[in-house]
Amino acid sequence: MRTIKRDSPSTRFVLLTGVGSVSATVTALREGADDVIEKPISKDQLFTLVAHLESADDGGIFSFGS
Repeated sequence: MRTIKRDSPSTRFVLLTGVGSVSATVTALREGADDVIEKPISKDQLFTLVAHLESADDGGIFSFGS
């Protein structure tokens, strides 16, 4: 992710994890992830997440739960 973000800063990343870890989440967000989602995720949640990414024009971090 770090290399891709360096070469293409506008690339968006969402990490999907089976185990929620605060330290891993913080690290991923610091490294440039837009969000970290813990499984399971429904199809509707995934569509909402993609819609948020598409509509976010500031490139900043957002919270899927908000």
